[in-house]
Order: sequence, then C-alpha cells, then structure tokens
Amino acid sequence: MMPHLTLIFGHSPKPWALDVLVVDVDGVDCLIVEELLQIVRPKILQVEVVAHIPPPFRFSLHWHASHSPDWDRFYHADRFTPTAGCSLSYALHKFRPFGYDLLRLTEHDAVFVHQSIAKVIETGYHVKLPQDEFQCYRNSTLWFQRPASYVREWFFAKHPSAVIGRIWSNISFLNVEMGREPLPFTLDF
Repeated sequence: MMPHLTLIFGHSPKPWALDVLVVDVDGVDCLIVEELLQIVRPKILQVEVVAHIPPPFRFSLHWHASHSPDWDRFYHADRFTPTAGCSLSYALHKFRPFGYDLLRLTEHDAVFVHQSIAKVIETGYHVKLPQDEFQCYRNSTLWFQRPASYVREWFFAKHPSAVIGRIWSNISFLNVEMGREPLPFTLDF
C-alpha cells in the first residue's frame, strides 16, 4: 500500500493529512484503519461496524495468512457475513489513541471526528464530543445480522461477563456454519 500512497503524498512528513477516510471492506475494516492511521490522519473517519455486537463488547475479525484467502474467494456482497468487521467498542478502543471521538452511528457505520476539528463539529452539529457510545447505540437505527433478541440480551445484561460466552459461541457456531473455521477473532469487554 505504501508505494501507492507515496505517489499521492510524496515524501512529506507522516502522518499525511486527509479530509475524509471511509473504510468498508466487509472484513477486517478496523485492522485496515489501524494500519492506515500509522501514516494518515483524516479529519473525519467513517468505518463500517458490526451493529449486532453491542457495547461494551470489543469484537474484531482477524486476518489469517493461510485461511483468509480461501474465505475471500467465497465472499459475495449479497451474502450475510455476521462474523466480519469490528464492533463499535472495538473501533473506539483502537481509534481513541489517535485522537478520534465518536460523532454518530448510522445503520452500518460509525463516524469519528479527529479532536483537531472537534470544536467546529460541536458548533456546526450542536453536539458535545465525544458522544457516549452506549447512548449512540441506543438511539440509532441499526442493521442486525443476528436476531434482535440476542442483541437485546447481550446489550442489557447485568454484567458483560454474564453473556460474553454466548456471544463467543454464537460467533464460533456461525463461522463453522459458513465454512469459515478456524476464523480468528478478538472478543472482550
């Protein structure tokens, strides 16, 4: 990727400034953003997130050198991929150290704003940054690839430890069902 980016940005000092970066690859979205943030610094960052893994759970699919190319061959945009991507909490956990605050959650994506333009966004959108991830999640219209009853149970559990095993089992079962085992992923809170 670096040779292509060098053609665009030349040899100017990193991180290179961008106005907007959108990542939606139906796979390892957050991992790609984590790598890109080493060399670019967008003012606005929009990333597809897995809406059916609610806060505070931090979930992310991982790349597997020997298995991922096979899984990619069978990918189709019209087929559900409920075990791909990353959760809102995972994205926040990984992007905050780079200076990003949550602005909003859409049906499929989370929108983050770099702290360098936070005041402008707060004034223009009449919001206070950072937005609370739990409140954003509650107030959003989300697209689930899992039954809403599961997501509701996970989100409203008395403590995350009470349901993390069920989430792990559901993800693992879906990976087997989709022929994508052993699919590496992270899940914690």
